[in-house]
This record gives sequence, structure tokens and C-alpha cells, in this order.
Amino acid sequence: MINLRFHIVSITAVFLALAIGIFMGSTLLDRSTVQLLESRQKSLDRKIADRVVQSNAFRAALDADDGADTAFGDQLIRPLTKGLVSAPVLFLAARGIDEDLLQRTKDDVTNAGGSVGGTLWFDDQSLLTDGKIRAAVVAAASDGTSTSGSASPGGSAEEAMTRASAALAAGLASTSDSASAPASLAALQSAGFFGWDLPAGATGVTFGVTAYRLVVVSGEGSSTKVDAMLIKLTSVLADAAPGHVTVAEMLVDRSTTGLIERNLDRQPPVRGSFVDRLRNLDEPPSVPTIDDLDRSQGRLSLLLILANVAGAVPGSFGEAPTADAPFPPMPPTQ
Repeated sequence: MINLRFHIVSITAVFLALAIGIFMGSTLLDRSTVQLLESRQKSLDRKIADRVVQSNAFRAALDADDGADTAFGDQLIRPLTKGLVSAPVLFLAARGIDEDLLQRTKDDVTNAGGSVGGTLWFDDQSLLTDGKIRAAVVAAASDGTSTSGSASPGGSAEEAMTRASAALAAGLASTSDSASAPASLAALQSAGFFGWDLPAGATGVTFGVTAYRLVVVSGEGSSTKVDAMLIKLTSVLADAAPGHVTVAEMLVDRSTTGLIERNLDRQPPVRGSFVDRLRNLDEPPSVPTIDDLDRSQGRLSLLLILANVAGAVPGSFGEAPTADAPFPPMPPTQ
């Protein structure tokens, strides 16, 4: 049964509460308080406007710097480095990195006088976790011939990786005129340890009296497990071909503003995350490292390393906190 008295009391309470609220708001929040809040709001608006102006100025300056960097790479690096490199160069790269940037690097090497033997590509298949691929790679590493995928896998992926890395390093470090080195590498490729992009128009790889200068490249877009494998492979390569190995890292091509925004958002990877795996080892191999191969200065660093006598330029170069210097030294004049 509806109680009219109860509803009258409820409605009265609501209006009483509303009246009290209006009274307190009009008395406690006096005009001086309102003026103070308005003043602070205006001050905050001015500061925000100032920060927007500064941010736009910084963006404009960074865009201009990016334009200068591009011009530096296209108009200065190639003319100034023409004929600087004479060594044959082979790239070992992780799938997932910016392939256009890697091609730009290879073009720089070719323009500087070096010959590029193509790119060995490593991906998750290279980790040898698949038993059939592991068996084929172990057989190829043992006698230079690939077996069918039905062979017994035998051994762990880590053991197979050790054998495959040693065979790969021996083949890449070869200076023999015989076909043994290309044959062993072809067997490892056929087994599935890596993919191989040959230079345009080439049908094979020529090995002569000069060993290849090896450039190991990874960075943004690659698998962390593949990165770890490449770091181990680098140590093996450095032992087999001392002085002939360089390790480089590249991020995806983006503006400097984009790089800063990525860092502010704490988006991985941070520059240096790949090469730091090598730089931070207790006993790192004596190989030069570059952490900014995605930028013109990083590509110039690689050319300067390749222009020097093999093994003459140890050190860490680039922009990351772990770098020793932005650039390696100029090669001595002939």
C-alpha cells in the first residue's frame, strides 16, 4: 500500500539537500577562489600553448635534419667513398629486417668499389628445432652433402647448431680456388640452414685468394631467438676468419621524430638491443659493431671499416649508449 507521507518526506529531503548544496557552493567557493582557479587555468593554457610551439619547432628542426641526412647519404657518401672499398663482402642477415635498407647498404658497398656476394638469410627454420631439417643440416655439415628429410634427426638442436655453424664458418673463411667451399655452403643451404640471395645475374659464388669480409646484420623485425643464434654464430665466424667480421644493427626506416615517439612510448626495440648482446658479453669477440646501419652515418661507418685492413678497426660505433664513438677512423692513405 502506497504511503503518501513517506513520499512527501522523501521529496522534502531531496529538495533540502539540493538547497544545502547550493548554499555551500555559493558561500564556500567565493569569488576569490574562482578567480584563483581561473588564473591557474589560464596559466596552464599558456604553458600548453608554449609547449606546442616548442614541439612544432623541434619537429621542424628534426625534419630538416632528416632531409640533410638523406642528402648526405645520396649526394656526399657515394661520391666521396667511390673506390674506397676493394674487398668482397658477404652479408648474413636475419629475416624480418628492413630489406630495402639492407639493399641500400649493399648498393653503397658496390658504389664504393666492393663486390657483394649476396645475402645469407636466417630465420626460425635456422634454429634447427625441426627434426628433419636438423638431420639434413647435420649431414650437410658432416660431409658437404644434404640428406633427405627422412633421415634420423639425432642430437639436440644446440649440438646441430654448433656443427652447422662450424661448417658454415669454415666455408665462408675459405680462400681456396677449389669448389669445396661453395659446395659445402650449397649443401647447408639445400638442407635448410639458411636461404641465399645471390647478386643479380650471378649463378654461384666465387671464392678466390681473398676471403670475404662478413657483415652480420639484424635488428628491428627479427626474431629474438634468431638474434641469439646470430650472436653465437658471430663468435664462431670471428674465430674462423679473424678480422673479417663486422656486426651491424638497423631499425625500420622512420623519421627522427618517429624514433623519439617510439622511445617515449617505450616501444621495442631500443637502438643497440641486438649489438648490445655482443658488446655486453664478458669476453666479446674482437669484431667492430655498428648500431645505426639504418642511417647514413651508420652506412658510412661500415664503408670505413671495410676500407681499412681486415681487423684494423675494432670498437663499437653508432648512437647507442654502449657505442665508443660515432664513426671508425679513416683508413690510412696509400
